[in-house]
Amino acid sequence: MAADAHFEPCGRNTAPAVAVAAMATAAAHGDDTPVLVLSADHIIDDVPALQGAVTRALELAGQDRLVLFGLEVKSPQTAYGYIQAHGENILRFVEKPDQQEASRLYASGGYLWNAGIFCFKAGVFLRELNRHAPAVMEAAARSLEKSLDHSLKWPDSGGLELDEEAFSQAPNLSVDYAVMEKTDRGAVVRCDPGWRDIGSWRSFGALNPEDENGNHVCGEVLLKDVAACSVHSAAGRLVAGLGLKNLLIVDTPDALLVADQSREQEIKGLY
Repeated sequence: MAADAHFEPCGRNTAPAVAVAAMATAAAHGDDTPVLVLSADHIIDDVPALQGAVTRALELAGQDRLVLFGLEVKSPQTAYGYIQAHGENILRFVEKPDQQEASRLYASGGYLWNAGIFCFKAGVFLRELNRHAPAVMEAAARSLEKSLDHSLKWPDSGGLELDEEAFSQAPNLSVDYAVMEKTDRGAVVRCDPGWRDIGSWRSFGALNPEDENGNHVCGEVLLKDVAACSVHSAAGRLVAGLGLKNLLIVDTPDALLVADQSREQEIKGLY
């Protein structure tokens, strides 16, 4: 990777962000430089297992493949995308399913969870991106070029703030949708690195010990007759609960969220 970080001025999903990273890497180190893409909201418990998977992914990337990491399906989850694979070849992608479909995929045994971890040569990814999603490529390149021209340095970081006007023109596409679901260079590496996605408040709360009533709490919390709840107090004040069940409560300095835990996947629809 290039030495400097590149800061997104607005959220445009993963494809534009990875495009900028690949461009910076190729410019600094050459098109054949491998890039490993990992999400910040994942926890890996078995680092040696991940390292083994990365080693195999680098071998495939060296053959100009775009590699996706696939995880063993351990339960019928609706929060993850699925991959149908034969060996290291990707057969098809399945978007986040409903509960009935997730149960069917789990029972079939022929699917993997899409970990959202990728490995590829910078130049190979950019060529495939330009082939399948040229609008993403153009906006990312224009944003990076304008930022370099105007030296938009992020304060106290040494990183580069991307030009917002250009970056905001990028289609809001994931790497999967923009490239992986369309390319004929895709490959999957199976791994079981003790992966945990903490991209939701409920999964984040599960990092805290469970009490005798099945609650996960963080911060200053007082509960009575409360069961199966996840409560986060991050505003420096006491959060008290009485007679509650199966709720998600998140108190931060700027907002308070109260939701049924079974509907946490709908939270994004609130804003």
